[in-house]
Amino acid sequence: MSDAAIAVRGLSKKFSKTLRATMRNGAIDLAHTALGAQHPRDHLRRGEFWAIRDLSFDLLRGEWLGVVGPNGAGKSTLLKLLSGILRPDTGSIELHGRVCSLIELGAGFHPMLSGRENIYLQGSMMGFARSEINERIAAIIEFAGIPDFIDTPVKFYSSGMHARLGFSVAIHFEPDILLVDEVLAVGDRSFQEKCMRAMQLLRSERHAVLMVTHSLYRVEALCDRALWLEETGCKMIGPALEVVGAFLDDQDRRVEEETARGAAPAAGEPAPLILEGIEVLADDGSPRSTFAPNESFTVRLLLRAREAIERPYFNLRVLDRGFGIIDASMLVDGSPIALFDEGPGAVECHFPPLPLAPRTYELALFVRGPDGVTPVIPLRNIGAFRIAGPEPTYAALGGPMALNLIRQGCPLRVETEWSFSPAKLARGAAR
Repeated sequence: MSDAAIAVRGLSKKFSKTLRATMRNGAIDLAHTALGAQHPRDHLRRGEFWAIRDLSFDLLRGEWLGVVGPNGAGKSTLLKLLSGILRPDTGSIELHGRVCSLIELGAGFHPMLSGRENIYLQGSMMGFARSEINERIAAIIEFAGIPDFIDTPVKFYSSGMHARLGFSVAIHFEPDILLVDEVLAVGDRSFQEKCMRAMQLLRSERHAVLMVTHSLYRVEALCDRALWLEETGCKMIGPALEVVGAFLDDQDRRVEEETARGAAPAAGEPAPLILEGIEVLADDGSPRSTFAPNESFTVRLLLRAREAIERPYFNLRVLDRGFGIIDASMLVDGSPIALFDEGPGAVECHFPPLPLAPRTYELALFVRGPDGVTPVIPLRNIGAFRIAGPEPTYAALGGPMALNLIRQGCPLRVETEWSFSPAKLARGAAR
């Protein structure tokens, strides 16, 4: 028998864009079925689009695979195909072992049955005898933490209660293959931590887990490999740390491009001073958008004055995800320009080596008049630059979430030294 718990080959799934197209294509499909004919399913008809196209991968026994990607990449569609909720248009899916899905809150629960009755229903659907369910039901109820409502119809459950019961059932029936969506993001913090501890326990056994999530730290902390879906197909598959790093790099580049588009000179920008362009320069004077950690750079502003401007105060701000972290201001530095003559000119600001973590940073500009208050150019984002690894310059990356802490934690990284003292020595030092 193959060591693959899931084998996906050439998987494709298409949908109709509108309800009208869905009804039209559905009627055509029914007519073909009634006549015993087969319509080709490997091309798009009018009003259709590919949600997943020609996807192939394996999930090995005992392996954890995280699925990442932007909204609309097909992550939830993939889970529904693997769980049997949807049928593929082309390709094949092979599942080897008992499968349990946590893809929607309360998916598979009968709303009119109580929580207890749904436990028995789910267990029997997974092939367990009633005696085997009896052995597990007390632990299921205790983990879910809803003993007072276990005999209440689940249609009266809150979303958090659905999540608690669904996760508890999935864990205690010990499936060979577990499919998990963002359901773990539901519920209070203590239950999420409880779920994470339970997931960690599964790692010591031969369970295969496929997890779709936007929480990259979970992929880094829990998964052996990651699958990056992009535009209906596989962009990258490999070790979780490498895929998460590449995905974060791609997100940074998108932020940089979107910022650059948004910073284009606006038509009809008011006088007297117009920003016509921006360059971020390396020490050798060459324009760049990506810099190494602790590398100095210069921001050059290309401007045009419609009239002479006396003592304009330029202010640059470095932002991390919308929050200012560094200000460079002529108001503070005390280095104003005596007169910006009519016509073109350039203003440069040199930044020394900064201990910035790898990610994309935005640049914002505002210019004030000689009184330090009157706006000449209102505050606006004008561009971006990127700090790119190598991450090991900051950390040994030994912890389960080191990469995410570096890439998504605090933007400023400084070298520190840690030390440890035995308890007795530490108490003595405290005195």
